[in-house]
Amino acid sequence: MVRLPKLRRCGLKPLQGARLIVGLGNPGAGYSQNRHNAGARSVELVRRGLGMPQLQREARFRVAQAQTAHGPVAVVVPRTFMNESGKAVQS
Repeated sequence: MVRLPKLRRCGLKPLQGARLIVGLGNPGAGYSQNRHNAGARSVELVRRGLGMPQLQREARFRVAQAQTAHGPVAVVVPRTFMNESGKAVQS
């Protein structure tokens, strides 16, 4: 679960029992269409399809969460390179 202080900075509250969907990719415009960003692009499609709000920026990740017809869902896109994404997801 995303730690409470980080969620509060984004204006979000933790959702108990939320499904977490993480989309990996590399930051920067130069990587936006790279195959390694397929996860980040997929999360954006899921977010839109579920009618979730825009992703909020935090230092290491972007996050959105909502109550959906499928229950609570949080989507996260680390703002780190692929090989550093574990640290972003952990935070």
